Amino acid sequence: MIGILNLYLFRLNSKHSPNSTTVDIDSQVMDTTSPTPILSTDDQMTQLQSTYNDMTNRFEREHEQLIVSLSDEWKQTAKERIRLQRLTMDFKQEFERIREENRKWQKLFSESIKEKPIVQADGERKLKEACQKYDLLLQEKN
Repeated sequence: MIGILNLYLFRLNSKHSPNSTTVDIDSQVMDTTSPTPILSTDDQMTQLQSTYNDMTNRFEREHEQLIVSLSDEWKQTAKERIRLQRLTMDFKQEFERIREENRKWQKLFSESIKEKPIVQADGERKLKEACQKYDLLLQEKN
């Protein structure tokens, strides 16, 4: 293969060189030897089959490794999803509990706001009565 490439490059260069002759090309072709031995068709087929089998085996091993890796990742994702679903349910339950508690406190606050004038009026009335009794007691002592 390299010998053929060298011949092609030599012919290409010789076409551009005005001093080259056919004798130079022929002697160059005769001197060119291929560094790799030429294989027979059966040997090439065997070599290609071996290369194909090696590549197929390598790809199958990589494929199996990817399947195992993806399977592990899928299991981890499923566990994480279940954990997040549980957290979501817990969050919703806690949210509802807090909402109910908030309603209860708002109701108590509203009631206390309504009762405030009544309690305040009652307290002022009792304070006036106590002041009157105190004044009566002071007048009786004097």
